[in-house]
Amino acid sequence: MTQIDPGTPLYKALTQFQNRIDTIYDPDYGDFKRKFNRYLTDLLEIFPTSSVEKRNTLLNMRHQVLFNSYVDNTDSTKKYISEIVDTLIH
Repeated sequence: MTQIDPGTPLYKALTQFQNRIDTIYDPDYGDFKRKFNRYLTDLLEIFPTSSVEKRNTLLNMRHQVLFNSYVDNTDSTKKYISEIVDTLIH
């Protein structure tokens, strides 16, 4: 994947998404997943359809978090999301 230029709106949207995820302090994992999904939907609405590989990475992340969670723990899920966003940005 190619790096996203820090001066672009897409870079800003990805970092804003990450910040929103970092500020979820819901102890209930179901509530956390609902907020994650809403924030990801917001991100995907502005994500360019021409970035197929990056879009697919985000959609795969959604599937992993919502349906294939290996642990129902917000901290480990936040770490997983952060790693994915980091690979998209860098």
